[in-house]
Amino acid sequence: MEQITRLKLAIGPDFFSSHTMLVIFFVLFSLLCGIGFLFLSPLLVFAVAGLLILSLLMIYCPYLGILVYLVVEYARIPAMFPSLQALQMGKIVVIVTGLIWILRSVFTRKLKFVYDPLNWIMAIWAFIVIGSSFFAVNSTLATQGMIDFLKWVIIYFLIINLVDTLPKWQWFMWCLLLLNFKLSQFQIRQFMGGYEMASSPDRFVTEGVGAGSTGFFGNAGDFGVAMCVVAPLAFYLVKAVKSKALRVGAIIFLSAFVFSILRCGSRGAALALFFMALFFWLKTSKKLQSGVVILLFVIGFWASAPEAWKERFVSAAEYQQDVTASQRLRLWGAGLRMSADSPLLGVGINNFGTNYASHYHAPDEAGFAWAPHNIFIQAVSELGVLGLFSLLMAMFLVFQRNRSTRRLSSENNLTDAWIARFANALDLSLIGYMVSGFFLTVLYYPHLYIIMTLSISLNQIARKQVMTQKNLIKDDEK
Repeated sequence: MEQITRLKLAIGPDFFSSHTMLVIFFVLFSLLCGIGFLFLSPLLVFAVAGLLILSLLMIYCPYLGILVYLVVEYARIPAMFPSLQALQMGKIVVIVTGLIWILRSVFTRKLKFVYDPLNWIMAIWAFIVIGSSFFAVNSTLATQGMIDFLKWVIIYFLIINLVDTLPKWQWFMWCLLLLNFKLSQFQIRQFMGGYEMASSPDRFVTEGVGAGSTGFFGNAGDFGVAMCVVAPLAFYLVKAVKSKALRVGAIIFLSAFVFSILRCGSRGAALALFFMALFFWLKTSKKLQSGVVILLFVIGFWASAPEAWKERFVSAAEYQQDVTASQRLRLWGAGLRMSADSPLLGVGINNFGTNYASHYHAPDEAGFAWAPHNIFIQAVSELGVLGLFSLLMAMFLVFQRNRSTRRLSSENNLTDAWIARFANALDLSLIGYMVSGFFLTVLYYPHLYIIMTLSISLNQIARKQVMTQKNLIKDDEK
């Protein structure tokens, strides 16, 4: 301390002022960027510089890291700029956000983790993933899958701890909807352009199109799952916002998401949309009005749908003649046999395809590394009955949390319409994920974990509002 004091006296008291330090940082930062441009690509330099600036901003508000992660993950920035793929921007943002949050909490003596029973399920699930990786046939695939899953565990704990107020929850939700709308409008433009140029428009409608991206939206089916998750959020946003401009925006979101679901070509996504509408009808008090609207929409869409689309949808009932349906049944049967052979921990995360190609494919087909095309089969085959139990318990606890949020809102007369309404929306999002995920391999995509974290955060926010309300009543009584 004495040496620092002498240094301050020697070079002047204003040297360490915030403005002076800011100028010094800017000069050094510019110098480092200039050196970087000499040896690296400009895009990589800008990306690293952006991450450094973001890290400084997150010292004051770690919550920003969550929003940036959403942008990186959903905008698929590394896929758009291949030179950034080696940077692993998503993982860097997650790690930096976690470290800054923990260090900031320790220094301010406010380190307090949000407790929820789902935390235990996530921890158990992580141990199961790690344990199954030791016995996997392809250790490289298992290690990569383990790292990806542990990333979701970290993101889970970050979101439930950092999204701790209703404004933060709302910003997160708006950001999520905007990013999905970006994908949706791109898919709609692709569909419109492709439909006009297609030699067989009916066949084009039947096959559908996705978001034209990679990763979580790499094909039309995966894209349909993403739209099923956000459509209920947009629907309840229409009911929750008071501003006419925001309501118009929410209606545009909802219309785009529904159109994308019906034009992505995924029968699972279309079926999920129907189940979400059915569960909404069962829960709403206005059954007659909503029932008529849903019925008219279904009839109108079916009447206007191309015959090829109808035939493809109906053909699933005769699975022996439907190539896709019969193939899925073979994959599900193989997944159950894998589970029977490795009941506790399965064949290892990311190892369904490897095992199917080497040991479980049908005698009359080539050994191709197929995906399981079912989140429940994916869980039980790769992680055993323990993994399936973790998945089912996680889903059960999400429904339970949302029910608890609605109860807290009604019993304590919470005035904010967002809380109870979006607890309903998250129920529908999970139903949409479960139904569409029954036909696709999307267990380790972000959708489930975002639904989980939003449900827990909303429940915690409701509890805080109840406590604040009770404290105000006690103060008034005094």
